[in-house]
Amino acid sequence: METRRRILWIVPVAVIAVLLVYPYEKTVVPAASIVVLDESGKVVPNAVAKQEWIDATVENSQHVDFAKSNETGRVAFPRRTKRAPLGLRIISAVWNVLTQGVHANLGSSSAITVYSNDPYVWAWTAYRRNGDNWPDQMKLERTDTAIYQ
Repeated sequence: METRRRILWIVPVAVIAVLLVYPYEKTVVPAASIVVLDESGKVVPNAVAKQEWIDATVENSQHVDFAKSNETGRVAFPRRTKRAPLGLRIISAVWNVLTQGVHANLGSSSAITVYSNDPYVWAWTAYRRNGDNWPDQMKLERTDTAIYQ
């Protein structure tokens, strides 16, 4: 009877321990496939695009990748993932809230910026983690701010 009780206690504890330390994969941001358009609505081949992303719950620095649009103006970025144990995700989230309060950054975020040859013509979009999707198109627009020199 004692052995059976011990097994009934050990099995759930072992399952919980495995769930807390196994590094499962989480999608940080979904794949993006966006057509880049110029100010007049025509496709822009060879436009440079930059994607930045982070899973702020378990990472301290952002990742960056660059890509160029193809001859049809389409630029693509793959799905971004991060492997981390549930225990680390819980501890990191609690630590972030305790040390940063209402300013704590939790979860994933990403942005794509598309550049043109003119530093005043560019486009920017952000991925929102609440099930939002990337846009199908990004239209370059003239701004008062130069994005590069």
